[in-house]
Amino acid sequence: MKGFQLFARTRKHITTQRRSTSYLVAEQSLAHTLRGYLRKVPELNVKDENGRNVFHYHNFRKFFRTTVGNVVNRDFAEALIGHHFYLDTYYNLPPEKKLEMYQKAEPYLTISDYTKIEKDLKTMSEKQRELEVKVANLEKNSIQVPSSLLK
Repeated sequence: MKGFQLFARTRKHITTQRRSTSYLVAEQSLAHTLRGYLRKVPELNVKDENGRNVFHYHNFRKFFRTTVGNVVNRDFAEALIGHHFYLDTYYNLPPEKKLEMYQKAEPYLTISDYTKIEKDLKTMSEKQRELEVKVANLEKNSIQVPSSLLK
């Protein structure tokens, strides 16, 4: 990953074939993209008392840093967001340990409600297994199960 910059700003030279005109087009930054998405959702396109957006790119960085810092540790959180500090020289972790630490923090970083969905899916699977056992017991005892219940 040498030379990899996640938030690097670069420019591209793009030629449009329709007009044969060249344009220098700046790639959209993550912050600009986020603003575009927030504008589309009225509940998230909220301004504070100063007329500034309540939700902005830095909020996500702040949320990430605070959450990872609380779950794992501050140094790891700072390293993940690209901050360097005086312990960089001494703070070396093997990739396996970094992966383990990130996976420990990941459930706390997820904004969607996948944990509830997984819990509901597990509950439904258990109920389905119970019903399958009951149907098998009924069939074993030669009790006819109405076909409308088997659908």
